[in-house]
Amino acid sequence: TIHELAHAVHWNMSPPFFSMTDDIVCESWATGVQYALTKLVYPNYIGRWCGPGDSKYKNIVMDMMDNEVPIPYPSTNFTNYGLSGSQDLVSGYSIAEIEFALIGQTTWNDWKNNIKNSLSNGTEQHLDALFTTWYNH
Repeated sequence: TIHELAHAVHWNMSPPFFSMTDDIVCESWATGVQYALTKLVYPNYIGRWCGPGDSKYKNIVMDMMDNEVPIPYPSTNFTNYGLSGSQDLVSGYSIAEIEFALIGQTTWNDWKNNIKNSLSNGTEQHLDALFTTWYNH
């Protein structure tokens, strides 16, 4: 339900752009909101697995927010379903900041560039690698 409500909010914040927005952006954003809001009520929530073969659903928002280095699925000792190792060196963004940077953006690269250009974060130099890895994952 949260995931679908995130789509409605996305549409509401930029109606003329929403219908032109790439599916990977729409679904990854909604997956991130689902993770962030569910985790507020259920702290042990680890999110949905978004791995190879999930062409539209990516945990990029989770990885921009967390400061964890997860162990990838299907390990039973995972922190979350984000990426692990050197490709996940981004952290510290809030869901509100990521949402702000999404307004009016229709492509994966435009969203990434707007995050880099409109927000200040000590890990932003790693955004290119994170977005590239998730896009190809």
